Amino acid sequence: MCRLFSRSALLPVLVAAASADVVVAAGAAFDVDVKDDGSFVISMGGETWFSGSDVFVRSRNTTYANDPSDGAATLTKGATTRTNGTDAYGAYAATSIAWTAGSAAFETSVRAYASTVIFEQRFPDGLNGTRVPGSRNDAMAATVSGWPSLRPAKGKGFVAWAGQMSGSGAFAGTTGTDDLTSGIQDTGPVAFFDDSDAAVVSVASSFMSASHVSTAGDLTYGLMGTVTSVPAGHSLEIIVDFSPGAGVNQAMDAWGAKLMARYGKDRSRAASDVTTTHLGYSTDNGAYYYYQPNGTWEDTIYGVKAYADAENIPYRYALLDSWWYEKGDGGGVKNWTCTAEAFPSGCDALEKNLGWKFQLHNRMWSSDNVYVDAYEFDVEEPLALPLEQRFWDDLLRNASAWGMAVYEQDWMYNEFLGLNATLRSATAARDWLSQMAAGAARAGAGVQYCMEMARFVMLSVQLPAVTQIRASDDYGAKNDQACGFPFCVYYVGTTSLLAYALDLAPSKDNFWSTADQPGNAFGDDTMELYSEMQSAIAALSRGPVQVSDGVGYSDRDIIMRTCDAAGRLLQPSRPATALDAAFASAAGLGDGPVARLENVLPVTASHTRIGDWKWAHVLVINLAEPYALTPADLAPTDLSDAASHVVYEGWGAAANLTVSTFDSWTLPACNSSDFRLVHVAPVFSNGWAYLGEPAKWVPVAEARTLSVAVDGDGVSVELAGAAGEAVALAFYAPNGTVVGCATELDAAGGGGVRVGGAGGCA
Repeated sequence: MCRLFSRSALLPVLVAAASADVVVAAGAAFDVDVKDDGSFVISMGGETWFSGSDVFVRSRNTTYANDPSDGAATLTKGATTRTNGTDAYGAYAATSIAWTAGSAAFETSVRAYASTVIFEQRFPDGLNGTRVPGSRNDAMAATVSGWPSLRPAKGKGFVAWAGQMSGSGAFAGTTGTDDLTSGIQDTGPVAFFDDSDAAVVSVASSFMSASHVSTAGDLTYGLMGTVTSVPAGHSLEIIVDFSPGAGVNQAMDAWGAKLMARYGKDRSRAASDVTTTHLGYSTDNGAYYYYQPNGTWEDTIYGVKAYADAENIPYRYALLDSWWYEKGDGGGVKNWTCTAEAFPSGCDALEKNLGWKFQLHNRMWSSDNVYVDAYEFDVEEPLALPLEQRFWDDLLRNASAWGMAVYEQDWMYNEFLGLNATLRSATAARDWLSQMAAGAARAGAGVQYCMEMARFVMLSVQLPAVTQIRASDDYGAKNDQACGFPFCVYYVGTTSLLAYALDLAPSKDNFWSTADQPGNAFGDDTMELYSEMQSAIAALSRGPVQVSDGVGYSDRDIIMRTCDAAGRLLQPSRPATALDAAFASAAGLGDGPVARLENVLPVTASHTRIGDWKWAHVLVINLAEPYALTPADLAPTDLSDAASHVVYEGWGAAANLTVSTFDSWTLPACNSSDFRLVHVAPVFSNGWAYLGEPAKWVPVAEARTLSVAVDGDGVSVELAGAAGEAVALAFYAPNGTVVGCATELDAAGGGGVRVGGAGGCA
């Protein structure tokens, strides 16, 4: 055997004889042992985590396998090649095997890095006749190729991102006891974990055409079973990324960082447009005016603006849902321009008259759309798919001219699953979304994905224009009164983890700020009983915050807890995601917080980073039993390295805060109506702690607190906000008292406060 490198340092490369077994990566903690026949064992800390040996591929309507059964033909093994190199993941040692499926070439390889393994399938000459036989559903649940076929060790916990809305059907379980799901809709990342380590497994390329299948505990990856042919040179990668000493949150962040490095994406896009930085108004499903305007839509939108101005609610944009454009066959869009019925005066002057930008909704394309004669489309009645870049460039340039900041592509899985073009091709769906993103980038707009499966989310790592995703199903004022997995609309604590890992802003959708809003589109018996909870979740999501009240029915106080007086969102540095202990509890592997609702995890946490310090924010909803929260639950993701911390809760004025040294803090059992929000602040070297702005859901937010400086006997805070805005802060003094300090920002929206000595403010 040859030991090529370890986690801690690269070792001299020793190439083994072609007939020998080989360890392609090894170290005290991480080993990848690949046999000459392609079978492998991946170990961490001397313990096997994954193993496998099966390889198969379809060609000319025949299945070929290295261990044939059930009528499969023999996949003939050729030469094994071992190489070393460096790529975006780092230095690697690779083992590649050439196979022959009848007369067709097929190649598999495994590249082992310091803590990562990349499996790859390659199709040098392409393949034909690949579709899995049987019904459409049979093919959607299968793959036309298989490598690797991973067998996870039994007794590991897992979290699998599955279903619609960025994997909002994500669920936890235990290997050997609970089954993973399969097929096109349920292919997403899977995080495996125990009480000390974690690993994330997912597709790493060809995101739109790859699937995984779970059979008897094995997780097999390949091109989706509906693909009819594979182009020459096509390849598919699978990543297994280990995070020693980490839990699910850190492991997902590390996995995302690896993929972003692979595709050249950085953390600069998720908060790059007005919809992710400022307060907005929504007309989406669940909104007061959803498909029921007050007069024309032009009257309605101008009425909302006038009411917001009168109430000093600083909306900076509006989401215009599908009511503003013309529909055609199959319910798809026929003409993506403002109808005269919706806007009798047209859309061109909207931005100028309102002072707002817009998030513009779109759905799948109708086969009778007005563009099919001028641009190339694949037409499959009643739907159609645009096929050329020129279409997207023209469409989105025209929309940006009247104020589009974000293009929202909704009904995504309807289009993807409703067309043969996207299911039969290994590249068509990728091309569709790549052209869309390129058109948005050229128009200076972002893209939000909605009704998107996890495969869409993962593809976004290659498309910087995609800045946000819908992290929940559609809002409805009644929905969370009958919450249940997988349609618990308020819960975004698992999908937000996937979003953040790939630098996407998760959207929890809109909300009402008051309970009773007569005349709404859903009937006068529809009430929002948890407005404060909805507002808090939106603020902590680090994504869009969109209110959807009717005129005359807004609670300004609840809305303004999310933003400053100019509408700038006051949010954490990271979205609130479920605690590692909550994932372990859901998987049946620990004494973490117990959920009232299956896979709706009751404790989520985020943090705000200012300089070298972190302030943690912990949101508790539908906790079945009291839970003793400790620093270990938050470290290292959401807790700073300060020697000590204080935990506090309360809202409004400094005098309303309850503060305690943070060794353990009991979170009481609660429902939605009595949710809890607690914060943890670092104690500085001089004994002071900065508690922030108690009137906001996120009292210490990046957009408000620009810097914190500690001197001999006090703390100075630099602030930002609206011109002339009053800001009331709270500090924790060395003598155990809470000190309140108020200030008014200057004409440029800047200011500061210093507290120290005997507790005086300056």
